[in-house]
Amino acid sequence: MKNTTIILLLLLFFFITLIIPSPSSSQSCKPFCGPLPLHFPFGSGPGCGHPSFNPHITCNPSQQSLLFTTISGTYPITSIDYTNHLIFIQDPSMSTCSTSCSSPGFSLNSNAPFSFSDFSFFALLSCSSSSSIITTTTTLCDNSPICTLLSSCPSLSSSSPSSCCVYTPVTLGPAFQMNLKSMNCNSYTAVYSFNGDETNPAIWKYGIVLKYKFSVDDAYPYSCDSCEQSGGVCGFTISGDSSSSSSSSYRFSCNCNGDMNTTTNCHFPSWSHAVIFSSPSSWTGLICWILSLVWMFMIRF
Repeated sequence: MKNTTIILLLLLFFFITLIIPSPSSSQSCKPFCGPLPLHFPFGSGPGCGHPSFNPHITCNPSQQSLLFTTISGTYPITSIDYTNHLIFIQDPSMSTCSTSCSSPGFSLNSNAPFSFSDFSFFALLSCSSSSSIITTTTTLCDNSPICTLLSSCPSLSSSSPSSCCVYTPVTLGPAFQMNLKSMNCNSYTAVYSFNGDETNPAIWKYGIVLKYKFSVDDAYPYSCDSCEQSGGVCGFTISGDSSSSSSSSYRFSCNCNGDMNTTTNCHFPSWSHAVIFSSPSSWTGLICWILSLVWMFMIRF
């Protein structure tokens, strides 16, 4: 009877060691990228976050910066509004009231899950008088005084109001390509807030704001809530042929402390939902269990 009790206790210890992740263990999916917190649908690396956003949003671990990649280049993300599903991007080649730059423009991938926010506007600067943008003022360019205000900035004083076109990109649809060379424009700026004063471009907030979106039947946001509340980081696993998007499928995965993945959350994952033996703590538990059994049988025999 005494030996049976010892065996049961050892088995219990073994299962607890395997199933409960160690708080001091690491996670392959990180909850931060530099100073920016990472929540669903964004992740710190391959297999983290949502599969639809993973190719477009990446974390540079050496620079500790979150980056947005599109067909026109890679840009740093300055902040994320998870409540309203907005990301704020800074284009280093974009002009502002304090800086004048020559830029190739900015474009979105047509199949990416992003669109421009409703309150953003763009201003194409230093455009040729023969530019198609300027000659189609009545259909595209705004007659607001923003061009005149921008020309009052020291860095943009050489841009006359007649060579500036202000418009909101949402009128061009979800896909948007701004090729300044083909438009005969030298630079552009983007403003997402007047910061309380529409007449003072020196204090306006410059940058590009994108809204990220999910498909109607996407169940990932609901699965992720429980994972993040339990201290996990949302990710995914690929089944099938990972080299072919048509033959592969994605399954939700919750990355827990100890680098253990589950299909639910980090609260006592079950055998059917956990990938065991994936962390040093799991292997340590197995070794301790085996050694304990050997010790017990040595004493008995």
